[in-house]
Amino acid sequence: MDYTCDMREQLIKAIDYAIDTDNKIYFNEKKNRERILGARTICVFGTGAFYIGYKHFLDRVDYVCDSNPEKWGKVFCGCMCISPQELFMMKDVAVIIMVSQYREIKKMLDDNNINNCYFGDLYSNVYTEYHNGEWFAKQKKDILKVYDLLKDKESRRIYSEVICLRTAPQYAMNIFGELETYGEYFNTGIINLTEHEVLVDAGAYNGDSIIDFIKTVNDRYDKIYAFELEKNNYLEMKKNLKPYDVGKMVLYNYGTSDKNRLIKCSGNGVDVRVTDSGEIAELVQIDKMINEKVTYIKMDVEGAEQKSLDGASKIISSYYPKMCISAYHMLEDLWQIPLKILKFSDDYRIYMRHHSPLAWDTDCYALPDKEK
Repeated sequence: MDYTCDMREQLIKAIDYAIDTDNKIYFNEKKNRERILGARTICVFGTGAFYIGYKHFLDRVDYVCDSNPEKWGKVFCGCMCISPQELFMMKDVAVIIMVSQYREIKKMLDDNNINNCYFGDLYSNVYTEYHNGEWFAKQKKDILKVYDLLKDKESRRIYSEVICLRTAPQYAMNIFGELETYGEYFNTGIINLTEHEVLVDAGAYNGDSIIDFIKTVNDRYDKIYAFELEKNNYLEMKKNLKPYDVGKMVLYNYGTSDKNRLIKCSGNGVDVRVTDSGEIAELVQIDKMINEKVTYIKMDVEGAEQKSLDGASKIISSYYPKMCISAYHMLEDLWQIPLKILKFSDDYRIYMRHHSPLAWDTDCYALPDKEK
């Protein structure tokens, strides 16, 4: 899509909409989830990787639908695939579209008066707590400050579009799937890796990002420190990394934060949260765990990024590591994380990229102007 509008003006309109409507979209999103998930019959449109990857977020799916005749009558993840014609004949059916480029599908469903919603629109702000118009008014200056300091046009486009899509979609020119690029963390073209990287992976999950890193540097690096809070993920990570040089790795079954403490958490996989009840787990300061120069920090810790950055402030201000920090869990992370990084040192160039067809996986990349 040709992107010719003034992105800064677009962003201002979105912020002002959130202020004027008291962040109406937050409650509309909840209503849409109730409307769609409360239908008598739930059908997912799409049978590919999107559906397979995100199906676990849905408690119930009765059917799947696909435009490809070769899939009709077959079973995908336990659900029978029907044709669009069969779908159009159903009563009290709600369709959840699970295809990244969904415009034509949505139009077809709308034209046939089928209750539908794109999966991503049900979860745009699922992590973020409600923020009212007064809060947005106080944040406006910082939101625009970060837009102005981003180092390339693509970063400004991503930043502006993501905020619009999560607050006022009518001002967005793109959908999330059109913002998506591949190579998250290590292969965006923004940051160059050397043969002597010391990587900190906070939120290492099952080791998948570490394996990507090792492949990217052709198995030539100095050391890896990995932090993973959830025990089952940690054990799976140890298993997955056995084929690699574990002698150059230090794997911790800890989460990261601004101070060392015990917490309780629940959930599994990538969806692990701090809760009032659950398994006891330990959070640590990265600064207190590592006593050498760090060259790269990758951080995806389910909303604890800002506190985890505070817990790594000495390393950041001393060694100027390259960084990729997830900035999507909380809406305010999109601007507060870049500003926090620049408080540690103003010798950073800040970039933004987006890596999924949903609101998730918007990352802040920080590249130092100098190294120590």
